[in-house]
Amino acid sequence: MVKRKHSTTQPKAQSQPISGAKEMTLPISALRLDFQPQDKYPLQEEEEEGVQDFVDRLRRGEIPPPVLVRFDGTNYFLENGFHRVEAMKRLHKRRIKVIVRPGTLADLEAEWREAMRRLNEALKLPVQT
Repeated sequence: MVKRKHSTTQPKAQSQPISGAKEMTLPISALRLDFQPQDKYPLQEEEEEGVQDFVDRLRRGEIPPPVLVRFDGTNYFLENGFHRVEAMKRLHKRRIKVIVRPGTLADLEAEWREAMRRLNEALKLPVQT
């Protein structure tokens, strides 16, 4: 089993804008957490450390980068930023900055499966389905 190491460094800013993306602020309650790639790979202790790191940063007044979401015309699906969202919830924050781009839950899942297929191929591991 490959052990994942959580990085507590802030995600780097995009060097180029994401096509079709728009930055805005949304209520945290509007985010759908249906896309959970961790469901395929068990969470590690580092995951809790990552959330706690963001909690500590927020308490120090740091502002985290926006999370990434997909909007299908009705729902905002969280794509990236699960640690930041959980940290904000623990601190009873109600709104979060997001970068929104068009897409569906099916798009997210298909892209994740393809990324995992390429990674597993590169590592010569069997694909988990």
